[in-house]
Amino acid sequence: PDDRRIDIADLFAHVNACRRDGYAFTHGIQVRSGGIIAVLLPPRPHQRRLVLGIAGGADVLETREAEFSRLLLAAVERYAQT
Repeated sequence: PDDRRIDIADLFAHVNACRRDGYAFTHGIQVRSGGIIAVLLPPRPHQRRLVLGIAGGADVLETREAEFSRLLLAAVERYAQT
């Protein structure tokens, strides 16, 4: 159906925002009222790429996006130093 098509311009805008901000924030994709803020951890030799995220109600994530994204980006920095 047409409502399941992806708008390429929107997709690239989201990808560019993730690259700019260092994290991804999606909501209403899998669960209408849910979402996730996630970061990609730096690669390690002989290990699969890992993602760290905070999932929950979209309203809470939207309200606390700045706080949660700072925590996740700080965790990436700590992970990179180990």
